[in-house]
Amino acid sequence: MEKKLVNIINEMFESNFESLEKECNLATDLSIDSLRMMDLVVEIEEEFGISIPDNIIGDLLVFGKLVEFVEKSVERGEN
Repeated sequence: MEKKLVNIINEMFESNFESLEKECNLATDLSIDSLRMMDLVVEIEEEFGISIPDNIIGDLLVFGKLVEFVEKSVERGEN
């Protein structure tokens, strides 16, 4: 799951990360602004067949929290 999310980030933002630290802040460390973050959320939702509520996106700016949320959502089959 983590590797798949890194691949999505690499593809969307034309970067070349092997991995990302769990503490990595997408906004500050990777300079992903709010508009680009929304694009990332849409891509993740489509890729994994889940729904990410708008009111928690700010909580998912830390890569480890994003991974955890996606894993739990996929396990529960949320969409």
